[in-house]
Amino acid sequence: MGGSPLAARQTAIQYVVILIAIAVIAILLLIWFLTLLLKKYLSSPKYVEAQKNRATTLPDVQALAKKINLTRPEANLLFKICSATKIRNIYYSWSNPEEIDNLFKREFERMKNDGDGSEEEMLAFFKLRAHLDKILSVKRTISSSHNIPVGETLIFESPLGNQYEFKILKNEKEDLTLSVPKDFEKSEFCPKPLEKFDMKYFPHQSNKYSLTTRLIRFQSGNGGTREMVIQHMSALSMQNMREYKRANVGVDCIFSAVKEVKGKNGDTKYRPKENRYRGWLVDISASGCMIITKLPISRNQKIWMEMKLSGYEKIECCGLIVSVGKKKGLYALHISFLDISGKQRNEIFSYVYNYV
Repeated sequence: MGGSPLAARQTAIQYVVILIAIAVIAILLLIWFLTLLLKKYLSSPKYVEAQKNRATTLPDVQALAKKINLTRPEANLLFKICSATKIRNIYYSWSNPEEIDNLFKREFERMKNDGDGSEEEMLAFFKLRAHLDKILSVKRTISSSHNIPVGETLIFESPLGNQYEFKILKNEKEDLTLSVPKDFEKSEFCPKPLEKFDMKYFPHQSNKYSLTTRLIRFQSGNGGTREMVIQHMSALSMQNMREYKRANVGVDCIFSAVKEVKGKNGDTKYRPKENRYRGWLVDISASGCMIITKLPISRNQKIWMEMKLSGYEKIECCGLIVSVGKKKGLYALHISFLDISGKQRNEIFSYVYNYV
């Protein structure tokens, strides 16, 4: 006996619902399977390598800007630089110091050759370069001298501002072996065996480490060279990162006190006073410098300076002495620039990054 028409319709509806459910499940399973395949492909070495080596696109820069908190103007400028130089995918290459340095160096040369960019645009260019330095410096923080690679340089700075560079020859479990600069052992500042002394370490980026170690011994190396063996330092003290990267200089400079003159627009002009003094320019950045002098000068004084960096025109600027260090009758003046032209600031940036 056949069922009623109503029962037949209900049965048909149930079959349709079951078929639809099976179809939906099949589609979801297919999507899940395809998603797995896509994830596997996107994480495959072949795909990642292809992404690393292709040209940078705007989405690449936008993704990087979000990752490292670049501002929109910085992201736009970075994309402009990447487009002009045809660099490989910046999302992957930004953390490679050599690639970033080559990128900005090529763009700097292009801007100079084409006469492209005002002083303000050049300053924005260098500030972006410095910002990337600072971000990468934080990412690459070093906690122990065991992590300093062979071939890097440690610096010993004398009270006179002389800097001696020691190249790391060996980094072993118990100690570090360094090359010894010429005449260092004969200097009055040379430490004696088992004596503690301070050294500095400047990685490729803008951060600076101060470390205290102990001299173990001096010894002869290959070919009659001299080597210094020092203790490892378990704790490296990272100094407050400066606003901009500094470069060692080591040249004479001239400075004087200043007189403040009010301009027609109410702005303050700084003029050098008649008496001039000679100092030693130890290092410099786009935001300040350090000068060594025998004069007992105190902090919070304004100072006018004249200096000449190799390959550049004479720089005249005014700064504020923010701190003073004293050692063996010499005064180290740490100076923050107050009045310096955009052109001269850009030249200092160029000097520091060696974009001559």
